Amino acid sequence: MVELYELGWSSPKLAKHYNTSVSFVFRMLQRYGAKTRTFTDINKKYEIDETIFEKIDCEWKAYFLGLLFSDGNVYHNTVCISLQQSDKNLLLKLKEILFGNQPKELYVRNTGNPNHQLQYKLSIHSKKIADDLRKLGCISKKSLTLKWPDEGVIPKNLMHHFIRGIFDGDGTIGLYGKTPKFSIAGTLNISEGIAKVLSEELKIRVNVGPTSTIFNCYIGSKFSIKMVGEWLYKDATIFMERKWIKFQEIKKTIYWNSSRTGYKNLPPQQEELEIK
Repeated sequence: MVELYELGWSSPKLAKHYNTSVSFVFRMLQRYGAKTRTFTDINKKYEIDETIFEKIDCEWKAYFLGLLFSDGNVYHNTVCISLQQSDKNLLLKLKEILFGNQPKELYVRNTGNPNHQLQYKLSIHSKKIADDLRKLGCISKKSLTLKWPDEGVIPKNLMHHFIRGIFDGDGTIGLYGKTPKFSIAGTLNISEGIAKVLSEELKIRVNVGPTSTIFNCYIGSKFSIKMVGEWLYKDATIFMERKWIKFQEIKKTIYWNSSRTGYKNLPPQQEELEIK
């Protein structure tokens, strides 16, 4: 066990390998004199470009910032984001973008509740990156104080990727009976910021209202929800797959033709006839 640990194996990996608990692994390492690694030591093993968040200039950076705004945390010199097991592949993709093929592992946490999924966490340890993200508006303890980014932080051509990141973290999409619903939770400032962008870009009505201690921007029109989905996923290569699938399901339910918008969506059988 000590030899594997000194070769770089993590304590969770050792616990899984020996079919035991992480606490038992630590006791064995201490008993046999192994020098245990701190959280900082673990993260320093992996190289990362510390200038990546000096500027938001591509899809994945805009998306990742949005995801951090909703589901992430920037605390001291550490940046981390946690997602449930069903979204693990998204974290693996982000890990590959950030760390390449380095053997960095995701931290796994079991909440102990049989009704909850395992939680997977991706962490970055870098004072430079943490400071840059704070400058972009991603602060700690943000649930009641988070504000919409300053003008110019997110280029207009990347705004839909940024909002998609927020949506994947704090958004809801689904069919309730035959009624589709779309909403994104956040602070009043964030909700108003999203509503303003969607209204200006798509010329649709977006509502903002309070829910308990937070706010929601929400859309009730089928047609508007479909427009939002098409805009959010335009040229997208990184997203939460289960929410994208929900949009596709809703898209199939909308059969609407309006001379005002020129938008036409026929049932599948009619679409096939027209194509022929």
